Amino acid sequence: MSVPGMAGIHDAEGLATFAFLMTFAAITPALISGAVADRMKFSAWMVFVPLWSLLVYAPVVYWVYGADGWILDLPAHDFAGGTAIHVNAGAAALALVAGRRSGWPDNRPVPHNVPFVMLGAGILWFGWFGFNAGSALAADGAAAQAFVNTFIAAAAGMVGWAFSEFARHKRVSTIGIASGVVAALVAITPAAGFVGSMHSLAFGAIAGVVCFFADSSAVPGGDFIDGVFFGGGVLLWNQILSIAVVTIYSFVVTWIIATVIKSTMGIRVSADVELAGLDVSDHGEAAYQLN
Repeated sequence: MSVPGMAGIHDAEGLATFAFLMTFAAITPALISGAVADRMKFSAWMVFVPLWSLLVYAPVVYWVYGADGWILDLPAHDFAGGTAIHVNAGAAALALVAGRRSGWPDNRPVPHNVPFVMLGAGILWFGWFGFNAGSALAADGAAAQAFVNTFIAAAAGMVGWAFSEFARHKRVSTIGIASGVVAALVAITPAAGFVGSMHSLAFGAIAGVVCFFADSSAVPGGDFIDGVFFGGGVLLWNQILSIAVVTIYSFVVTWIIATVIKSTMGIRVSADVELAGLDVSDHGEAAYQLN
């Protein structure tokens, strides 16, 4: 995926790419939100998201996909957002200073609605095809390969988690297999268009293989270089460098943003508000009406 110049934003292709990239920009802060759910003030979140999007997300995306982005020029591969989105959001989530949930870890909250979890996992899996295959920015072989790899990896992640859970607990849970699907989807994303179908099995099953496992023969004609398992060595170090720089940059800038917000308007809700729930305290509504 590459980001078009603003000069082309007014044609149909440019507008379509712009709209597609907006979905990435919208979903990335949502990934961070899990680190502060139930604890961060809504007002603080509304200030944090635009600042983070401007100061962290935008520069990193340009590094990875911009026409002269330094990560793209290394070269380091990121087909659909492993570095620009997942590493970036993960480092930011780690840097936020909202503190742990009340009662953690002794009184951990349990999933409040398992059917909703499964519904959400299914919708997420379906939507992931759009992110990964769409990152080819064309209906071509790379898109088809990314689509197939996304499906195979997610299925392998689901099966791998199920076997692991059964080996340890002698049972398989729906929450567990949903977690396996999501872990595998994250793992395959940066390499979705760079590896063959059978290799995506390893990504899904292990759900931890980094994106240096690239194979230039997976998409003939693509401007890619082989990963370490296919005779290429430089890509591994390029990937490590890009991940390290993005992690440090995202963590440091996010910490600064969060610290400034914390010292000015406050970032954490009170214990009473956390117990009652932000939907009630901040929005005047509840997810469930039980009476």
